[in-house]
Amino acid sequence: MLGHLRMDVEEATNALITIADSVFPEGSDGKLDRELNTRRLKEAVGEMLLGKGISLDTKMNDVRRPAARCKV
Repeated sequence: MLGHLRMDVEEATNALITIADSVFPEGSDGKLDRELNTRRLKEAVGEMLLGKGISLDTKMNDVRRPAARCKV
């Protein structure tokens, strides 16, 4: 998240908390539903990517994306 999405530490922390809250909402009864959790995870990550202006079909090593140097 820091390198590929060019987030600072605060942005990455907030995004991770948002994703965790989406996948494991407060007040859940503790039962695991893998399909539901997977769907929630995909939706939360998709929203984060779209929020950063990144298409959902973009690959992490996409040569079309502008190269940026980062310290991560």
